[in-house]
Amino acid sequence: MSPLHVRALVPQQIVLRGNGTLALDALLMAAVCKRDRIPPITVARAEGYAPAPEIPIARSEHDPRIHLATHARPKLVEHELRFKNRRFPVREALRLSAMSRVDQSAGPQKSYRIPYSAGFVDCGAIDWWCVGDADGVRDLLSWITGLGSHVAVGYGRVDEWTIESCESWDGFPLVRDGVPQRALPLDWPGVTESVVGFAVLEPPYWERAREEPAMVAV
Repeated sequence: MSPLHVRALVPQQIVLRGNGTLALDALLMAAVCKRDRIPPITVARAEGYAPAPEIPIARSEHDPRIHLATHARPKLVEHELRFKNRRFPVREALRLSAMSRVDQSAGPQKSYRIPYSAGFVDCGAIDWWCVGDADGVRDLLSWITGLGSHVAVGYGRVDEWTIESCESWDGFPLVRDGVPQRALPLDWPGVTESVVGFAVLEPPYWERAREEPAMVAV
């Protein structure tokens, strides 16, 4: 395995949720599940399968939970407020069923109007650095055609993936100039500029119940 620079070209709007980060190791695990037609990590764990599929990224010797891959936090410009709407067809439901009233505040008939923000990625590219097998990473990323939320309606479409060898640096790739390039355990060596927060340290990162104290970028 060798030092790699991974870049996604995303020329159109993208929707990011939570803290706005995109984790390369999580993307690759999702690609494995999609390619091999196996349940997502959370379903697999609940049903007693292996907690996470193997990916062509090296794991840290300091903490085997951590893959040697950065998390990208794209800078978005030209933000636009949009809404996700769902209006239950009340008149049709009353005409075609024996219902006398429809409660639109709960259940499958609930209507909603949820705001979200969409924006363009600054310079149109998202970058990650990792230690891995270039051919394996390239094969898996070919299964990832979009990033962020609302991919099904065209947001975050990836026009091209590039995977190239790169020069490493001291602490590559997780620490650069003393700054963590993703959330790291409190005892991680080489970190000099960070703050202590709470973070999930391995996929799936949205499972907030697994948060623990960690060093994050200022």
